[in-house]
Amino acid sequence: MILGGLLMLAGCFYTVWGARQLNPARVDDAHPAFDRPIAQLETLLVHPQQERLRHIQPHTKQEHQLLDQLMWHTRLAGRLLVLLFRLLFGTVLVGMGATLLAIGLTEWQFVAMLDKL
Repeated sequence: MILGGLLMLAGCFYTVWGARQLNPARVDDAHPAFDRPIAQLETLLVHPQQERLRHIQPHTKQEHQLLDQLMWHTRLAGRLLVLLFRLLFGTVLVGMGATLLAIGLTEWQFVAMLDKL
């Protein structure tokens, strides 16, 4: 029962922490996250796209602005993907904790009922 409560609490904190990590204006990863496998998804998925975009040579001012916007949207899409994975992981922790808590409470009530017999 205590483990279920702790898992729920950890899931809630991780979900809130993950949501606060979303910063669309961030340029670099000055502070690496403690959940490196999830945080590295952004690098794995966005880096190849941005490398292809860096090879494009804009000729006009409008093309340069469009390329900058495309790079920004690519980074934002990667950060949103990481946010979704963090929210999913936190929600799974909360669900597992709620399940363990419900099992513990049901078992406690069942044992109390058997003691009365």
